[in-house]
Amino acid sequence: MNKSQIIKESLKDAGEHYTKLHSASGLKCPEGCGKCCFNPNVFCRPSELLPLAQEFIRRGEAENMLEKVTHLLSQSSVDQTCILLNIQNSTEYKGSCSMYEFRPLLCRSFGVFLINDKEGNREFSLCREYKDLYAKEIVDLEKNISAFDDYPSVDKIAYAFYNGEGDLFYESEVQINQALKISLEKALFQDSFLKENT
Repeated sequence: MNKSQIIKESLKDAGEHYTKLHSASGLKCPEGCGKCCFNPNVFCRPSELLPLAQEFIRRGEAENMLEKVTHLLSQSSVDQTCILLNIQNSTEYKGSCSMYEFRPLLCRSFGVFLINDKEGNREFSLCREYKDLYAKEIVDLEKNISAFDDYPSVDKIAYAFYNGEGDLFYESEVQINQALKISLEKALFQDSFLKENT
């Protein structure tokens, strides 16, 4: 298995932890809501997007996507939403990910996850939208947090992911559009090198 495949499998495994927790919580994102995706402060390690870059190569779209993201980054380095966000209505934060299967770790954790406070006690970290939509349910959820003892906290999921076989621990996080540019450049370079040597 190559590095891209290892990362893809690791992302899938981490995502399954979040999906199970989200499902067990009983809380659901409002229909069509993409508010978290409109936040420009989405950061990830470029290698998290290596499977995505490989998919763009497979589709014959990598060079075009690199050109688009490079142009976007040349316009401004701040307040940029992810280039992969399909925006339906920006004023109502309606949108969806165009490459959902390949989203990075942070995108998989949005909604509901468990953290440890300064004293080491577990607590829920929840989407702000949930706090308005599910006020009563959240009170009940927090009272019964011991029912979630078997679910790993976000730091354990991230530690396992970054220290796994993909070896991402020492790579710095950057804004998601910058991460996509870096991963596309790497993937295209590797692809051209392999073509030259086969």
